[in-house]
Formats: sequence, structure tokens, C-alpha cells
Amino acid sequence: GYTCGPVGACIPGTSQCVGNQLPLCGGADLNSDPSNCGACGRQCVYPNAFGQCSERSCSLARCRPGFYDIDQRSENGCEYSCTIDITSPEETCDGRDNNCDGQVDEGLELTWYRDQDRDGVGATHIAVQSCLRPEGFVSAFGDCDDEDPTRFPGGTETCDGQDNDCDDEIDEDALRPYYVDNDGDGFGNPNLSTIRCAAAEGEVELGTDCDDNDPQRHPGKLEVCDEIDNNCEIGLADEPYLSFYLDQDGDGFGRGDTLVKACRRPDNYALDSGDCNDASADDHPNAAERCDGLDNNCNDQVDEGLARQPLYPDQDGDGYGSADGQMTEACLGTPHLAEGQTDCDDSDSSRHPGAQEWCDGIDQNCDRIIDNNLAIRSDNSLALSTISGTASQLCADSNEIRWSDLPVGANSPIIMQRSFDAQDSQEMINAGSVTPLTLNNYGQSNGLIGAANDRCRLSIAGGAWQIIGPERCRPLAVCPPLGVGVQTNWSVILGVTANNNETAALYTLDHQANLQLVDNLVTGDAITHANCINDGYLALSVERDGKDTIYIGPPIPVELREYDSRITALDLLADDQNGALLAITRADGIVEIEALDAQGASQARRTAVGAPKVGGAARLVAAPNGAVLTYPILEPAFEIGIWATPIAYDTTAKGAEHRVNQEAVVQTVTTATQSQTQGMGSLFYVTSTGLRSVFLGCAPP
Repeated sequence: GYTCGPVGACIPGTSQCVGNQLPLCGGADLNSDPSNCGACGRQCVYPNAFGQCSERSCSLARCRPGFYDIDQRSENGCEYSCTIDITSPEETCDGRDNNCDGQVDEGLELTWYRDQDRDGVGATHIAVQSCLRPEGFVSAFGDCDDEDPTRFPGGTETCDGQDNDCDDEIDEDALRPYYVDNDGDGFGNPNLSTIRCAAAEGEVELGTDCDDNDPQRHPGKLEVCDEIDNNCEIGLADEPYLSFYLDQDGDGFGRGDTLVKACRRPDNYALDSGDCNDASADDHPNAAERCDGLDNNCNDQVDEGLARQPLYPDQDGDGYGSADGQMTEACLGTPHLAEGQTDCDDSDSSRHPGAQEWCDGIDQNCDRIIDNNLAIRSDNSLALSTISGTASQLCADSNEIRWSDLPVGANSPIIMQRSFDAQDSQEMINAGSVTPLTLNNYGQSNGLIGAANDRCRLSIAGGAWQIIGPERCRPLAVCPPLGVGVQTNWSVILGVTANNNETAALYTLDHQANLQLVDNLVTGDAITHANCINDGYLALSVERDGKDTIYIGPPIPVELREYDSRITALDLLADDQNGALLAITRADGIVEIEALDAQGASQARRTAVGAPKVGGAARLVAAPNGAVLTYPILEPAFEIGIWATPIAYDTTAKGAEHRVNQEAVVQTVTTATQSQTQGMGSLFYVTSTGLRSVFLGCAPP
């Protein structure tokens, strides 16, 4: 551990000497330089003649880095302190001799450049070598002005007349175009620009304005639906248009195949699509599913979620299943399907249980009874003529109505007529004192039979009156035939007076005005009413001693019954198959219906209108298998008006009693005509305003 003496040399890194030399000091010659005291780690104060240090020429005044006077003995010099880390013997940059080779941080030195302005880049011409960065030095170099922190490589070039990024160019990156901003919205006209370091007055950096005359149009502006490019982006392509769909049924949902783009909803368009049936406001995506065989809620399903039950074919759509139909499972409401098997005619929607019966000889309500529970039909009444006094003996046919009018204060009546084709009524000249009765289809025309001066008279086709029949004669009834077409013979009932009695006599009248007596029917104080049908039924009311007796034929009448109350009207109706109906109107307001068989015998009797009432003459309007009984009520006040009731040929009511209107009838006289439509006819009556008619019956509405 000594440095070798002046003769010979030390073996580097050891304490051995070459040759026979005495060591001069302790330690090893670690620096391989025997001319100094490096091995001892002492300063050589007095070197010998060979420039070497002896132990006596070294002083412990200072030890080299890494050497310490560990044993506190100056005679043996400074000892070397080094500990090798066996797990990491490599030299690291930490100011220590990590590998114990006598050198510190060898091979790890870096070049560092002075950074006086602390901008992170040092001056190139001032550098040091060191493992660790010295204070005030950095690794980057190239600063063109180390006294200005705004000037360094990579700096931002600003418009200041200096080379800010040290690339030997001045202000090269600070020059840019500035655009004229005419409308002051911060965005310039892209077609008007100047390249400068800074913007001049009225100039901006962004040249993206699409309309430099409108401050409300520029990039970033909210695009609104006004057909103007507000945000200057892609024209009108980004307008916030909405899609609207054709909505013809107005249910708020449109058809998906008919679309328009608009800012506001056009008429007949909807914001939502999805309507599967734009012809029905009841079918749309928000609709509830109904049992109708349709997709009501537009989900491509039909009648989903609805209860199913046994149903039967209902082809006529009246809500009743066919009696002979086959059952199927479906929801109630499915088209052409219905509950039960009660429809007696699935091809006619007017025929089903509960339907209203009409006068047509068909079972509408499927109860296997024809024309029961009939419905009365009526039209508004018509005003025909004023009445100057008391009207009586109303007589109507298909062409006109005639009546006897006794003016107030007059001694004798006048005969009036009103043609249905005319506007006003007029007096019948030379008509006589009795309202003429009609002979329809008399020969080739119509005829009238009346009376004057107690003589029966005949007028054909409006010609002159000719006297027919016996003296003291008046016509009581014309017996219309059951058939139709031209008639060569008519049956008429004439009243012939003799010996203060009147006899009802049946005559045959041919088309040449010849009368032939058939039979004298009945005699009394007076024949008050007569009604007949040719070759069939007849009914007579005969007054005797203040009482009325009714006789019924054919052909020879027999007594039906006697009444204490006076008879005010008789009306007779018959057909070939069902016999006849007789309506008897009494003065006490009671109306009786009598059913007659083919021989005129009474089969049934029923009170159709009960007392106490004041009523007018009841009339019958023909209907299949029966009639419509019509009558006016004068009192009581709460029943005033025209009433009607369907009647079967057995006198039973075939429907409810029905008030046609509430007109105030003031006189009891009435008459009726039949329509060509079965079950329809016209009733003529007198009110406070005059003669009126109403068209009614039980035919279909």
C-alpha cells in the first residue's frame, strides 16, 4: 500500500514496486503518476530531484475527492474510500465513483448550454460538460437572443419586427389576410381581404360571412325555419324543416307515402305518419281496436285482444245471425257476423227481430206473424180550402174533393169542389143540394151521381145532369167494385122516400145511365148512413124513433144491433180473402170495429176509441191483412189532433195508437181516399183554418 520510491516504478493499482524500491508513502499509485502524491492523496510540498514526493514531502492539508484521513494518522496519508455496489456496479450520474475506479461519473458527461433568459433554449457558444445539468444551463441550444425570452427556436412569430422563432426571418408567420366586415357581425366578406400583420379598422380575421350586409346572417347563427341561410353553412340544406304527411280524415295522423317538407304544417297535413286508413278518422295509431274486421290502431293486426264468441252469418248487416247459418268464432262486431240465429231473412236488412212491421204482408220482425205491431207513417198536412160555414157530406176521389158548405146565415147549402190540380176551390154550378158521389171508371170516363129537388141525377165526364131513378130520391152510397178497370155496371144505394118513410134500395146502374132495382133493403124514419162494396158487403144505419139500428149484408141486410146513441159515421172495408171491417162512429165519441165474415156475419167486435171523447168520423185506409183506422179527436184538449191505429181483420190492434198531429179539428165530418200504395191513403177533415188533408198509413217510411 505504498507509493514506490525514486528508483523503479509501482505496479498501477497495487502496492507492489518494480525493482528493489522503498515505498515512500502508504496507499497505491492509483493515478499511475509517481511525480505527485496522488497515490497518497496528499499534496506534494517538497518533491525530490526526480520530481517525486516522499513521505516527508506530502502534507495532509487536503485530500483529493474520494480520499479521506480515515485512521487519523498523517504519517500514512489519506486513505481511499470506495464501496462497490455488487448489484449495480455501473457508473451513474450521481457525483460518486460507483465502480471504484478512482474516477467519478466518467463517460456520462453531457453538453449544457447557458440559458440566461430562461426561455428553455440556451446560447450555442456558451456550453459546459457535466453529467448533471448545472444551474442556468439547458440541453437545447440555438437561442438567437439569450437575453429576450420571447425569441427562441419554435417561438411564435408576432408582428414586432423581430425574428421571434430564430429562423432568420422576421414576422413571416404573423402576416395573414384580414376581411372587410361591413355589417359588424364579426365575420368578413370572403371576397374583400388584405394581407397584414394586424387588422385595420372594419376588418376581421374570419372571412366566412355569406351576407356581409345582414348582421343576422353569419357562421354560428342559429338556423331557423325561414328559408334563409342564417348560419352560412350549407345554404338551405340545414333548414330545420319538418316532415308533414297527408291527413285527409283529420285524425292527426298522415299517410306515410305522401310527404312534404315545410316549416309550418300545411292544411290537411299532420306531423305524425302511420295512418293505415286515411279515409276514416276512427282508424289511426292511437285508436282503440274495435271489433269491425279492420286494423283500427294500425299495428297490422285485426281485432286483436278482443273477446271472441260464437257468431253466425249476417249478410244483410242488420245485426242478427241467419237462422240457417254456420257458427264461427269471432269478436262481436265483425262485419257480416252477429249473435244468435234469429234472422228470418238474411238477405233483407229490414227483416229481423225487433224490426218495425209495415203494411206489406211480410213478417218484418221475424215473429212468424205478418203485419203486427205496424208503424204509422204520416206527412205534414195540407191546406185545401177555407170553409165559410158548416161543412158536411165530404166526398173525395182521386181527382178532387167535394163538400156541402152552409154559409153562416144562409138557408141552403152550396156544393163546393177543389181539384187537386187547381189552386183554389169553386162552387159547383147546378150540382144540386146533395154532394155528388163518384163513379170511378164509369164507362170510358168518370161519373157523378147527386140530387136536386128530391130527384137523383147523373153527370158523365162533366156533362149535363140527367134525372135518373124514382121520385123523391137521393143517392146514399156508391158501391165500388173489388176489382179494377172499366166497369159496365155499378151498384148504388138510393134513398127513396114515400109515406114519410125512407127506404134504402139497391140498384144496378149501367154505363148508359139505366137504373134497375135489385132489392129494397130496409125502411125507417130515415137512412142516416150507408156504405157498400159492389157484389159484396153493405152497411146501413136506420133511424127509428130517435134510435139508430145498424144492418149488415150481403145481400139482404140483417140487423146487427140497435144503439141508443146516434151513429155519426159508417165506413166499410173488405178484400177477397179476409172478409170485411166495419168502423162505427158514435155520437158519444166511441169508435167500434166490427169484423165480418164472407156472409156479413159479425165475427168480432172491439172498442177502438173509448169515451169520454168528442170525435169525428172514423175512416179506414186499406192495408194488407187489415187497415189503418184514422179518426180526429176534438176533445179532450190534451188529445186533440188526428190519430191512427193499425187494425187486423180480426179487429185486434196491429200496432200502437199514434197521434199524427195536434191540429184542432172543429167539425166531425171526414172522408178518406185510398192510395195506389197499400196501407197509404189521405184523410180529409176540417179545422179552424179550413179544409185540410194528411197523407198517412202504415207503409214503409
